[in-house]
Amino acid sequence: GLFIATILIENNGAYLFNGVAPDTYTVQLSTNQGVVGQPQPATVLPAGWVNTGEFNGVGAVSDGSVNGVYAPIVVVANDIKTDNNFGIERLPDSKPFNTVILTPNLGESIALTTPSAQRFGSLPILTGSDPEDQPGTGSLSGKTVQITQLPQNFTVLRYNGIPVLPNQIIPNYNPALLDVIFTGSTPTNFIEFRYAYVDAAGKPDPTPAT
Repeated sequence: GLFIATILIENNGAYLFNGVAPDTYTVQLSTNQGVVGQPQPATVLPAGWVNTGEFNGVGAVSDGSVNGVYAPIVVVANDIKTDNNFGIERLPDSKPFNTVILTPNLGESIALTTPSAQRFGSLPILTGSDPEDQPGTGSLSGKTVQITQLPQNFTVLRYNGIPVLPNQIIPNYNPALLDVIFTGSTPTNFIEFRYAYVDAAGKPDPTPAT
């Protein structure tokens, strides 16, 4: 439970501890270097970065607890431990959008990517960016999205003709399958819902877009 050594990560992601005595250890990835002889410090990553897992080897799996801490590592005499790996990544970003339509009719559905006589302006295709998966902002077609808040005001958001559930995750998102259907007269002049881009590591945008 005491901090005994620190080493900076090289530019290629490598690190090495030399002269490690036989014992059981914890290795921790953090910007918090801690103080030798003191208790293990808190794990801290730079802003916008998250842990995705720890693994001994080169596969994309976790040790079961995604926390930036790899344990236990048992070192015996004349032992060399390799590939104690940490996965980290930057979070995705979902983009907000708004557009204007004429007052819809009761029971009317509007596909959110299909031009229609009722629509003005551009089409609300869900878009986002991710430093690892999609560096430039673009359509989330084929990506994973999560609907984090449903529309109110007598409106039903549907995907492939089925009402979307709260916090529903949609893999391999197809923009052509998302629509809204108006089930009654809206008491206000707008509707909205929120969504988050979920990246390939399964990490959602922590600030969903409207």
